[in-house]
Amino acid sequence: MEFVAQNNANESECKINSNSIFIRSLNLTITDKEIKNYFSQFGPIIDFERFKNHLHLLIIKFENLSSALAAIAEQTHKLNGRKVLVSESDRDPVTTIFFKSFHQTDKNENIRNYFSRFGNVIGIRRAGRKSRHLVWIEFDSLISCSAVFKEREHNFHSRNITIEKYVPKSGKGDVIM
Repeated sequence: MEFVAQNNANESECKINSNSIFIRSLNLTITDKEIKNYFSQFGPIIDFERFKNHLHLLIIKFENLSSALAAIAEQTHKLNGRKVLVSESDRDPVTTIFFKSFHQTDKNENIRNYFSRFGNVIGIRRAGRKSRHLVWIEFDSLISCSAVFKEREHNFHSRNITIEKYVPKSGKGDVIM
């Protein structure tokens, strides 16, 4: 479903179908806390992510669509004395990880139990052939997803596994972990 917000100042339309906004031109020294403090005036923030190689770019996901619309409708945004550009985002922050080389005998319940210590697991997807088996794990928030990467090594059923952040092919940019 697509919503349209009217900006009375110039009667331009802002079309958005996501709770997420895209922010450009951030000052590189701005902190996550300053970003949250500023944008929370538009509504509760669920998640946000900065791009790994472009820290002046950011995606914020609000709790509801009206908050995203309010942030986009605002004419001027200034953080740390710098004007930032806000627009609709075509994607949400990435909350999915994947790992390779699971055994077909590994049960989803065991996978969920292992990764639930980092946060709420909302989905598990499996694929693979005999030589390559993959598991995708989706969390309910970027914070939970990022917590997985704070541990350097993961030992799942006596096997070391490598965890990677999943970025869909339609996604844009590298995501910080």
